[in-house]
Amino acid sequence: MKQRNENGTVVLENDRVRMTYNLTSGRYSIFDVARGIDLVADASTVVDATESTAANATRTCEFLNISDDLGVGVTARIVSGAPGSVSLILDLSVYTGKPFLVLNCGVINHTNRDIRVKMIRPLEGMAFPNRAYPNFKILDGESRTYFTRVTNDSAKSCLNNIFALFGESGAWNCMVLGGLTYHDFEKSARISKTSHGLRVAVWAEDPVGRLVAPGEIYLPDDKYYLDGVTNNPFLSLEQYGLAVRAAQKIVDQSVSYLVINHWYAAGEPFGKMELRNNSAGTVVSMDEARRIGFEKYEKVAVRLEPDDYSMPNNQQGWWDDEHFARYGSGGLVQPFATLRQWGKAILERGGIPYLYCQSGRRSEDYAVEYPNHMLFNDSFAKRSKGNEGWWDETQERSYWGYDYTDPEFLSHMREVYGRYAAAGVRGLKFDYPDTNWCFDGGFEDRTATAAYAYRKMYEAARQGLGASADIQERIGRGDLAAGVANTKRIVPDIDDMYPSTVAPNALRWYKNRVLFNIDTDAKNPNKAFPNTIDGVRAMFTMAYVVSGRLELGVYLTALNRQRYHALSRIFPFHKQPKSARPVDAFCGKKCPEIYDFEINPEWHQIVFFNTGLDEGKEWVNDKWVEEADVARLHPVSAILRCVLCGDQVEGGLGLDSKKRYYVFDFWNDALLGVYNGYDVLEQDLRAGEARVMSIHAVEQNPQFLSTNRHIMQGYVDMLRYPEWDGERMELRGTSRVVGGETYVVVIACNGFTPLSCGVNVPALVQVKERNKEPGIIEMAIDSVANDLVEWTIRFSNNS
Repeated sequence: MKQRNENGTVVLENDRVRMTYNLTSGRYSIFDVARGIDLVADASTVVDATESTAANATRTCEFLNISDDLGVGVTARIVSGAPGSVSLILDLSVYTGKPFLVLNCGVINHTNRDIRVKMIRPLEGMAFPNRAYPNFKILDGESRTYFTRVTNDSAKSCLNNIFALFGESGAWNCMVLGGLTYHDFEKSARISKTSHGLRVAVWAEDPVGRLVAPGEIYLPDDKYYLDGVTNNPFLSLEQYGLAVRAAQKIVDQSVSYLVINHWYAAGEPFGKMELRNNSAGTVVSMDEARRIGFEKYEKVAVRLEPDDYSMPNNQQGWWDDEHFARYGSGGLVQPFATLRQWGKAILERGGIPYLYCQSGRRSEDYAVEYPNHMLFNDSFAKRSKGNEGWWDETQERSYWGYDYTDPEFLSHMREVYGRYAAAGVRGLKFDYPDTNWCFDGGFEDRTATAAYAYRKMYEAARQGLGASADIQERIGRGDLAAGVANTKRIVPDIDDMYPSTVAPNALRWYKNRVLFNIDTDAKNPNKAFPNTIDGVRAMFTMAYVVSGRLELGVYLTALNRQRYHALSRIFPFHKQPKSARPVDAFCGKKCPEIYDFEINPEWHQIVFFNTGLDEGKEWVNDKWVEEADVARLHPVSAILRCVLCGDQVEGGLGLDSKKRYYVFDFWNDALLGVYNGYDVLEQDLRAGEARVMSIHAVEQNPQFLSTNRHIMQGYVDMLRYPEWDGERMELRGTSRVVGGETYVVVIACNGFTPLSCGVNVPALVQVKERNKEPGIIEMAIDSVANDLVEWTIRFSNNS
């Protein structure tokens, strides 16, 4: 790491990125050290009306050593301003060995009055100046119901982050910039192509703003990220997602189990089944799950969803046994008339209790009884614009809800969550969270921003329910809740899965399972498109690929044997902070069709997703598809292909051209062939099919190719991947075997002959040759109960 401040120029660099700041002009630049090119030139900083380039400002710099969740590095802290005014603080941080720059920005209030900081823009400048921009593309970083897309638009602004790509094969240029940490502010970013370069900016903005007192130094933990060094778009964005995860201290909050959504199962026009959205009905669902035996595959969660829309009073705000029982929809009924009774019944049946709330929605009797818990300490503080929610549109007036910065209200919420935790509740869905986006202020904490108060809603739940609870944000605000809400639903009410549903989630792969478990809402396999087993498998496959969890929109008893089997093949969801790359995302498709999950360089899980329609029609991805739209669409068979060793930016898999690879098809239970690394993998897919393939580099000894347990073909169901012991001539592995179900491992012999097989537990095991594939065998293990099985196959060498 190098740092210096000479002749009014500050320089900070590692072996990958260099930053220079001109203390005379108040502008700075960023360089790619290895390639020797400008990444950003002539950048400036603004906080509200205070600019870093002000003519009367003086500027100083100090270097600070840093060590945090991103690594070890150095910060150049630039302070600029005039006496008696507001001074800017700009932190520019470089980490040892890392390609990115971290920015932070704040103020020192030298005035004699309070100020409110509403806009912070640490960077606006020209990226990749004076270059040609062939094949220019922008990917937005939205995370709401907005349709994330790759476009060739010349300009784009969005919440959270933004990404630009241009260049040619083997010489790509990438830039990602956006929010890194979220506490007091949302983040936004913008890229626009001009004749002189790409004008880029990243900023924070809040309708209320942060109050800064006279003499106060305000440097929020609201940081920003920029990387123009990494020239692989997938790696660039994945590094960004992991950096946000680390900086926001996001720990494992995976949801590997099934959630049964009782609201969808009974709702119109969704499941249309019997009403079970109450404490007794959810217990019935758990009894069915146990009887069917789904727990062999994974646990089941059931959500009680008290969403009564009666006016003026309801369950909201109170969130206690009395009010859950008083209002019928999703309530407590006999014989489980309290949360403790209900939670105990679910837990005794091996389930996981979930609950639901309507965020900032009022219950008028609560607002009247506790005016000090409400915004502005007023039971009837009127909103300056808009109403509380769609259920309230006929009201003449609309009033604000709860104050999540008020100590007394937070004490009440600690009691609420204490009751939930005591009942065993491990999941909570926040519906209509935008009702708690308090743009008028009115907080007990006068310094609070709207963003701060919004996050406090989730922080209270996280503190009360624990680190492992599933806290769900339904749509809501950008990435603002990252680190406190672990599940983010990004679609309106839909219980199906179309390519237009898949597309926006696929393009957020670097956030899925990393910042949030992206949720695509409940899935009803009886509404698969097409209504065939291929459609059902595609629904579940793509939900697994582009989501981080799954809710079932019907009761388990509504599934026939084929559909139940298909559902069981995607559970458990894996827990790693990683999702499949949509490798054809930058190839001009509205919905990516080729997905690559690299387990290691020698083993990739690939999905080909057929989105083809007849008569030249195509799926749009600028609106959510309604069933009436689907009636005119007819899926057809299609040929999908990719070059195994091809550039991923161009839709290839990036494999080694000098190696050979086995390709095994999971759903069709077939070896598709042995391919050279330079070959084209071409598949003729049936209408609506999602073909799941495991690709393994050919070894010189026996090796496993697939299992029949899970679509990840060994990644999830093997505790220890098979290893070859050349001295003992044995292939050994450890698998999680489901009781009462034959567990199959497919193995390529590679010129060896199997002699015997064995396991370490009481189970039947046998090896047989697959008739249709010479040199390929399968080992079958049958165990009465779920077990962790160590297995061994001994071979002889034919040579």
